[in-house]
Amino acid sequence: MTERSRIVGHFFISLLGVLACGATGSVSCGRVHTASDELVVLVEASIEGLDPRYAVSGYGVKISRLVASPLVSVDTEDLSVKMELAQRVDNPDPLTYVVTLRRNARFSDGTPVTARDVKATIESMLDDRSTSPYRFVWKRIAKMEILGLRRLRIRLEYPHSPFLTDLDMGILPARLVRHVGPIRDMDLVGAGPFRVVARSSHTIVLAPNLYSFVGVPKIRRVVIRTVQDDNSRLIMLAGGSADLSQNTVPAMLVPAIAGRRGLRVERCRSVTHTYLGLNLHNRYLKDVRVRRAIALAIDRKSLVTSKLHEMATLSWSILPAFHWACNRRLHSIAYDPRRAEQLLDEAGFAHSASGGPRFSLVYKTSNNPFRVSVARAIAGMLAKVGIAVEVRPYEWGVFYSDVKKGNFDIFSMQMTELTVPDYHYHFFHSASHVGASLAKVTKREVDWLGSQLALCLGGGRKKRKEAGQNKSAIWNADPSRLALSLLGCVPPGTRPRRFVPDGRLDAPHWQPYFEQPPKSMTRVAWGGMKRPGVCELGRSWLPTAIRHFVFLVAWRLPELWLQSLSGGARAVAGANRFGYSNPEVDWLLDAARFVSDRTLQKAFYGRVQAILLKDLPIVPLWHEDNIVIRRCNVHGYELLPNARLSGLARVWKSDRHCR
Repeated sequence: MTERSRIVGHFFISLLGVLACGATGSVSCGRVHTASDELVVLVEASIEGLDPRYAVSGYGVKISRLVASPLVSVDTEDLSVKMELAQRVDNPDPLTYVVTLRRNARFSDGTPVTARDVKATIESMLDDRSTSPYRFVWKRIAKMEILGLRRLRIRLEYPHSPFLTDLDMGILPARLVRHVGPIRDMDLVGAGPFRVVARSSHTIVLAPNLYSFVGVPKIRRVVIRTVQDDNSRLIMLAGGSADLSQNTVPAMLVPAIAGRRGLRVERCRSVTHTYLGLNLHNRYLKDVRVRRAIALAIDRKSLVTSKLHEMATLSWSILPAFHWACNRRLHSIAYDPRRAEQLLDEAGFAHSASGGPRFSLVYKTSNNPFRVSVARAIAGMLAKVGIAVEVRPYEWGVFYSDVKKGNFDIFSMQMTELTVPDYHYHFFHSASHVGASLAKVTKREVDWLGSQLALCLGGGRKKRKEAGQNKSAIWNADPSRLALSLLGCVPPGTRPRRFVPDGRLDAPHWQPYFEQPPKSMTRVAWGGMKRPGVCELGRSWLPTAIRHFVFLVAWRLPELWLQSLSGGARAVAGANRFGYSNPEVDWLLDAARFVSDRTLQKAFYGRVQAILLKDLPIVPLWHEDNIVIRRCNVHGYELLPNARLSGLARVWKSDRHCR
């Protein structure tokens, strides 16, 4: 923190203190406080409906989970799955999940949570009349069977490894979900630690659920209040009319707040990722050299120091470094403006003869003052390498609407709650691109398979031999890895020796999986599910790479063809707003969804992250820390990497007031 910013920060905090005393009407600062059994929490954005089946905004989802507990969550320090309403979830085979509910799980009206309630909640989102944004999550379910009062068996149509974390959905009583559409907040009944007792446009009042399975909260009243102005939130915290606020205070003011009496600042690592989104349909940005030049021209380290005061970690992936699926062999892109200019020259975008910019781009961002200041700093850095950038701030609703429509050149935004690596699918799979169609995906895969066959037939053996000498390159050189990206399967009769955590094969050798491989037609089994395989091509005269290729074509292409016939050119909406498409990434992400072994998943996701860092559909910037400002008499709040508010259930207040 520079001396100037420190002086400005202390001056601003002192001014807020004076204003807070005047605003509370007290003679001495800090004498007016919230009640000892009441907790006032400040948020910066309006809160939509709390029905968990329809809540999509950050605060809507977080508060809905306080009212309607899910079956499982990832509200843990290491982002591991935590059982909530579910006592356990068994996975006897890749297609089957058996949920057993807790005996003490009860809704806030005292009725027990049953398997019928879970089934009805999921079915309500699958209803053809439902407009739930989570409907696509459950469409992969083939059948649900109630096995008892507390047991439900869910059968999937096809393996989907992230399904366990998909169960992070608030459960509602069956009697409430009979009618289509969201439930009014005041009528909401859930099994969370709180229940809604009052609701207005800017305030939600929660009271304890006396039947909560996690224990009755000590705080008798939680008031969640929307205050959009940064200064007003600080005044309320400094004056004692608010108790806690998470991730709503500008980083520039945090060091000064930390030294103020009566307030406490706590930080923890976060999964929230800040990135620069690029439109790959733009005439300039479609060239990967231009995208890399932009990445090289941004001095992330200086931005983290000057704007975030070291309260963020530089990123190279959307996943934080502490995530189990993060490829830690990669590194953030170094600041190198000279190389950036060289790349722009190579791309054919030289400086104009008049000394003007190489080309111009429009940078869209929200009208949050901090985000605008970051955007202008980045625009200044790009100007130094000859890219003119016009920063256009918009009200959040307008800005987000433009981003979803792909109406931008570049933009900066945050990805929140990136707790599972399957988010790569939503952001980077070609099927998640707005306007993508199944027919187009099929063509891309055919083209890619053709290129791989050419590799197998021309020089593949030599490359595999070189890979055997250099084990670190085997993942990139051995075309037989294609078999692993086929829905998580390997060719009949073969398997890889083993994988190592960095996402590369341990050795270029393949071992027989069967002691005596079938001589003719074989069937590949996933648990209890069998699917037709292909003719066993285990003859010594047939090269392994070609066997793998034939296996891929015989298995995958008929499926894609049938999908294209049934779905036609139906558009698929998703979060891939960048126009990014890479067939290898698609196959790896498909494979990661179909395998349950975490080592295999890490290998697939590690390779995806390496490709994304090379293709740069987005420019990774940093993961910002979670920051909580609280009054000194507030205790027990636990910060989580996903910034969920479940810690409110364990908060208590001491009798002494902060001075």
